[in-house]
Amino acid sequence: MKELLAATVAALIAAAASAAPSQTMSAFQGLSADELATLGQGRALIRQAPSSHSLGLAAPGSFADEIRGRVRSLNANYIGEVIMVVPQSKSSAFLPALAKDLENVEGFVGIPYWSKQNNRTYDLFDRIKIIERSTLPGGQSVVVDQHMEPFADYTARYSSQLDGAELQFRSENMTTISYKGFDAVAPGNMVWYLYGFTRDGTTLLYGVGAVKTFDLMGLFSERLKTSFMGRMQAFFSYLYHKGERQ
Repeated sequence: MKELLAATVAALIAAAASAAPSQTMSAFQGLSADELATLGQGRALIRQAPSSHSLGLAAPGSFADEIRGRVRSLNANYIGEVIMVVPQSKSSAFLPALAKDLENVEGFVGIPYWSKQNNRTYDLFDRIKIIERSTLPGGQSVVVDQHMEPFADYTARYSSQLDGAELQFRSENMTTISYKGFDAVAPGNMVWYLYGFTRDGTTLLYGVGAVKTFDLMGLFSERLKTSFMGRMQAFFSYLYHKGERQ
């Protein structure tokens, strides 16, 4: 009887221990066992979304709904996702620190980006100039002129807001993005979102970048895919790892 009672108690403890991660990760959907293992090992999960109708974000709420709706309506060629679990030791201070980093848009200059095509590191942005700034509840909205090699200069809007334990970040191009002399991305057709929130005391980050681009009937398809996906991943990963070091 004692052995049976001990075994029952042990089973209940194990079930309780495994329930918390499961409940936390219910904020996401459609992740494979390998992808869940990546997150469980404390590493950022970077993946190409299967489609605009099957994003990994399952969390409820108005901002999550905005992300899903905007990406779905864009009919994007390329969609990349980044999912990150913040270590418990960093969790309480992580979102406020990240909010400050996101407000410093001029600090985006110099974020390292590894080019697979050229086998070298570039600056993600080599120039950002703020031309308009406005205040939002818990944050700001800025319009910038910026340059991101190998594309021509373009104008973008960034907005970020921190409301308690929820961080919202949006970005979209306001003017055409040109590549090698042709118009690759129309205004509003490249969006980046970053959503920071908590579940069961754990801080989670979900980033998504989506772009609808004209690739000259596939001529520049692979090159543009690598360029846009790599830059989105570099941006979110840099911010995440910077937050971890603070």
